[in-house]
Amino acid sequence: MIRKTFVKMSLPQIFASISSTLCLLIDSIMMGRFLGVQAISAYGLSSPLIIIFTAMVLMVNCGTQITVAKAVGKGDRDEIDTCYSTSIAIAVSVSVLLTFIIFIAADPIGILLEAGKKDVPLAVTEMMKDYLKGYFILSPFIFLNQLMMPYLQIMGKRREILLSVISMTVSDVLFNFLSIHVFNAGIFGIGLASGLSYLVAFFTAVWFFLKKDCIFRFSFKGIRGFMAAAIARAGSCVILVQLCYVLRVYSFNQLLLNIGGADAVAVFSIITVPADILFRIGFGAGETTLSISSLLYGDEDRGSLIELVKSMYLCTFVYISIAVLLVCLAAPWIVLLYVPAEFAMYDAAVMAMRLFSVSFVISSMGYVNEKYLLGTGHMGLVNLLSASEGLLLTASFAWIFGLIFGFEGVWIGVIIGQTGTLLVYSVFAWRKAGKVSFSAETYSYLDKDFGVDPDNISNYYVSDVDSAESASESLHAFYKDRGVKAREAMLISLCTEEIAMNIIKHGFNADKAKHNMEIRTVRKDNGVTLRFRDDCIMFEPTKYVEMNDDDGSEDHIGLRMIMKMVDDATYINSLGLNNLMLSIRLQEE
Repeated sequence: MIRKTFVKMSLPQIFASISSTLCLLIDSIMMGRFLGVQAISAYGLSSPLIIIFTAMVLMVNCGTQITVAKAVGKGDRDEIDTCYSTSIAIAVSVSVLLTFIIFIAADPIGILLEAGKKDVPLAVTEMMKDYLKGYFILSPFIFLNQLMMPYLQIMGKRREILLSVISMTVSDVLFNFLSIHVFNAGIFGIGLASGLSYLVAFFTAVWFFLKKDCIFRFSFKGIRGFMAAAIARAGSCVILVQLCYVLRVYSFNQLLLNIGGADAVAVFSIITVPADILFRIGFGAGETTLSISSLLYGDEDRGSLIELVKSMYLCTFVYISIAVLLVCLAAPWIVLLYVPAEFAMYDAAVMAMRLFSVSFVISSMGYVNEKYLLGTGHMGLVNLLSASEGLLLTASFAWIFGLIFGFEGVWIGVIIGQTGTLLVYSVFAWRKAGKVSFSAETYSYLDKDFGVDPDNISNYYVSDVDSAESASESLHAFYKDRGVKAREAMLISLCTEEIAMNIIKHGFNADKAKHNMEIRTVRKDNGVTLRFRDDCIMFEPTKYVEMNDDDGSEDHIGLRMIMKMVDDATYINSLGLNNLMLSIRLQEE
């Protein structure tokens, strides 16, 4: 079920990530084609501020994704609402403050971005300020739209994610066209078009959060300082990643200038856009890994985390390998989009694109691995691996091999450096496991005492009535063998059978698709928790009981009796899966 969920969630996320890159590509093409070289220069000068804003968005998104997923995994509705309310408050306040600063301090900002230098034409400086004003005037919607993604991801709302991304891409093209050819709004219009496209995407998806069955509820009372600190702390690693990225690009530019001059740097620029699309594949898989691992870690589900490790490595490898193969085959034609075949370093550019693309097979595996570790609370190790992959080992080997073997050696060094980062993590994993092993359990990097004692956990997979009855009988024997009183063991068995039968009857049979259910019971302290997780339509037995709670009726009497006998019942739909948790208190001997 974990692998199926990973595939369902990761593909829309990858598509969304690639589409956001395409929007930036569209903006740059429109500027170059219709507004000239000065517009491209102004866009380039404004990029540091855009990167800072993007880093803030990514930090809040990452922190939110980890915090809310763990709350969902625990079934803590108060914590879920607090995280939701606080994250919205952060998004609005940060974006409004930044927009206010840009509008009142445009000239000083221009100087900081080097737009005030003598060798920069005044027209470029003015265009840069116009672009920033156009882009940031709707920045709250840019931030909020991006913030919706982790919540939609956690809820498994793949359709909403796709609709939001498609509407953003289409509207960006439309608004850019109208800005240039109808309203003659110049570079301000290009910036405004980006904001408007995010506005359209926001209203495409926001309706979901207004529905009654949405588990997220905003309230001003839910805005809490401690939660803002928790979100910032959980997402702080993003700042390190961005810093390493900037330093690596700078380092590569200096190295390439030493090896091949301006042409070598031009080649690096040529391969950057296709490379960013490849990066987005690993990014999408990584964001999916982060959502699932955070939720399972909050649920203390050791077995599912190990299964996730298998799925994330396998699926990511398949995704990125197919994409890299296509880029390698199309490399000569991709390079021709930027430079003619007569370009002095045309052949070198084709070779560089192929080698650099291959490196993304390795870096994508490392990226999902880091997101998994982030979701399971190993931030220190994540920072070490991020610095290693993002800068230290990668840049070091690129410099060593580049200075020895020339231009081709740079890209070979990148591959070796990223492979070295995976080896570094392997050493940590082997040390924690106490042995050299390539098993998913070793690479799950979990403490031996994480979760509940396996002797107090039972897992059953149900797909039909017969398997549900078998699970019920097995659970009765399971708890009797562990000294649970006969009456309580029977109650656990009856709960399992009654709930499973109702889900099969009213959930599984609602469509013609094949569905599965995982029944997991955990004995902890002085009670037993039963969790029913299935992939059918949204079906909440607790609400079903409320809608049919007529004491005079004999319908659903078994389900009503069960719900009155359990101590607590919590339902959450997350990752596109129904999750029902029942708590039964055991009497002390």
